Amino acid sequence: IQDLPPDQIQTLVNAGLVVKSGITTHLTYFLVTADDPESPFSDVRVRQAINYAVDKQVIIDTLLLGFGAPIASPIGPSNLGYDPGVEPYPYDPYLARNLLAEAGYPDGFAITMDVCTCDRNDLALAVASQLAEVGITVKLREIELGQFNDNWNGRAQSSMFRARWGGSPDPNSIELF
Repeated sequence: IQDLPPDQIQTLVNAGLVVKSGITTHLTYFLVTADDPESPFSDVRVRQAINYAVDKQVIIDTLLLGFGAPIASPIGPSNLGYDPGVEPYPYDPYLARNLLAEAGYPDGFAITMDVCTCDRNDLALAVASQLAEVGITVKLREIELGQFNDNWNGRAQSSMFRARWGGSPDPNSIELF
């Protein structure tokens, strides 16, 4: 079964099924539009602040029941090109606030994050909650899958959006990132 919500694993075990987990690549990631000079995301310090503001391990432990690990790139441990020496950003909300202030956002800012109605949005809500702790107010905009993909392909999405990727990426598909 692919994309099994972690909270359903025990139900399968109770039904007598054998549940095994292994290393796969299933990413949840948040993209920002950085090429608009009016966007806060055009400043690398803001993008870094977002990474420092999100406690990825807490999200994995609480919402994914420990099934997962933070990684620093779309190339996971089971994929050609994975580099274990590249570390994910650590959780450091103090540094996040300082980076925002250095970038000219000492009081933070407000953004809209597009999310697909086809996905579980508790992950996006958790990220939005953690970003709020450093002054970034996030409003989720839920969009149906077809429109979400049209917006993405037409570059008509909000300046931040949540997406996911699963399976074993072919090196040619990595150009998406």
